[in-house]
Amino acid sequence: MALKNLSAKEMQYKLYNKGIKKEDLEDYFYNHTEEIEQYEKKSAEAIVLKKNSIMEKEEIQNYLLKKGYKEQIIKEVLECKTY
Repeated sequence: MALKNLSAKEMQYKLYNKGIKKEDLEDYFYNHTEEIEQYEKKSAEAIVLKKNSIMEKEEIQNYLLKKGYKEQIIKEVLECKTY
């Protein structure tokens, strides 16, 4: 399973659908919060770089929100990019 450019919420959903128990996922995500947030930020940055040339800032923000990215991460990533 490819976990490329996914939000934490999407990762949990995909792993749950692969048969991993919800409690195990919650424990793992709780114990590895910092690592997951770093991964999620890098994923959001990659999406912004890819979508930057074809979408407006607000469209990218809405796209990331729909994919389950946290508002704080979206804000940080979008502030770093110039439009």
